[in-house]
Order: sequence, then structure tokens, then C-alpha cells
Amino acid sequence: MSARSISAEESAEIRLLRAEYFDASKRAAEAIQTGDNDIDGENLRLFIAEDARAARAMRRIKEIYGLQA
Repeated sequence: MSARSISAEESAEIRLLRAEYFDASKRAAEAIQTGDNDIDGENLRLFIAEDARAARAMRRIKEIYGLQA
């Protein structure tokens, strides 16, 4: 696999996407850490939304690097 050259703009976007990915992943994990209780509707909705946000960020990172999503 040959390395793809990343522009300065893409590099800046990757930094933002990486932060978004980690922040969304953390929020998703926090939403489902309910201890002994079942996950409730609001926490489940939050988990799904944040998980989707993290997935979008990772897909874009892969696109920039030219990797299969």
C-alpha cells in the first residue's frame, strides 16, 4: 500500500475529526454506563446519536487517507 499525500487542509480536518471521534465515543460510552439500571430511552437515543457521530468522523478520516470505509 502506497502512502497518500495529505494536504494541509486535510491534516487540519483530520485533527478536528479525531477530536470529534473521541468526544463522541466518550459521550456514547457514558450514555450506556448506567450501573445496575437498564438503559432508558433517552440514554439509548444519546448513545445511538453519538455512536453515529463517531462513525461519520471515522469514515471521513478513512476517506482522507484513501482507505476503504
